[in-house]
Amino acid sequence: RDPIATPPTHLVWWSGREWLLRRGGARAQPIRLDARGLRGACGDAGDCHVYAIGALAPDVRAALVAATAALPIAFAADLADADYVLDTDGVRAAWVRAAGGDGALVPQRTDAVVARRAPDASALADQAAGLARVWAWHRLASPASGADAFPYRLIAWEDTRSGARIAAGEPLRPSSTYRAIFELPVALKAEAAAGAMYQARYVYLFALDTRGNGDLLFPLDAFGGVENRIAGGRGAAASFALPAGRDQYLFETGEAGSRDLLVVLTTEEPLPDPSVLSFRGVRTRRAAPAQTSPLARLLFGVGEAVTRSDGATVPATWSVQRVELSVER
Repeated sequence: RDPIATPPTHLVWWSGREWLLRRGGARAQPIRLDARGLRGACGDAGDCHVYAIGALAPDVRAALVAATAALPIAFAADLADADYVLDTDGVRAAWVRAAGGDGALVPQRTDAVVARRAPDASALADQAAGLARVWAWHRLASPASGADAFPYRLIAWEDTRSGARIAAGEPLRPSSTYRAIFELPVALKAEAAAGAMYQARYVYLFALDTRGNGDLLFPLDAFGGVENRIAGGRGAAASFALPAGRDQYLFETGEAGSRDLLVVLTTEEPLPDPSVLSFRGVRTRRAAPAQTSPLARLLFGVGEAVTRSDGATVPATWSVQRVELSVER
């Protein structure tokens, strides 16, 4: 059975010496891989879905370990600690979410690739690199807040047709267009009215889908790519919308039940190339852009071991906020 459509209750794999079985988060136990052994493992559970994990050929496995050595990826000794397992069916292999894992908005499986020989491991490594990048954006933490931290939060979506607002994180309507509403926290509104100073920031918004694709939503070249600077200074506005024009929208919702993650990135300096926030789930790695800022190199290298490789100090004047985008059924 498809382990995503029907999540397994038990995992079975070959350790190199014996077959092991794990149920849920329990400790792995040796098992006889026959009908009697599986009946003993399932007991009276009734609906027992067993998922067998195959193994790569030794030369392909060694090449995969070497190809991922420069990535922030660790091979777990115990399946209970794994985010993904490598599902093999003959010479075809794919990364599949480990049973019982969290992070429903991350990719659940990759496309299968043929892995007969050592050179074929590069395709699996590229998939692992794409998964690492997505997970890194899910986990990336803002620097410790300082006195000049970006004070606004994305609090609502505004339907560009009706003007109705829906709180951030609540389900949206299918086939509707929305823009984002940012607002100062209540505690800061009085300070802003009294003349509190806030540093200007550049704001970027991009969406991560469950296939691991990143798509830049704002700013877009069609609008000149300059309307994303939010002015600071005294008497800062209590709220603002992105895009600012009532005839513009940030995104159009897709089919009912779809779910994505929206990432709000703010920086004190503009990104030389915002297109680094658009990428495909299985992405061929490329060199970091030359002659650019330490922050741009950091953001380009999210999920890769090249981050901070030049030893330059990365400024702390940036932030990340994540909001789930879900469409009601």
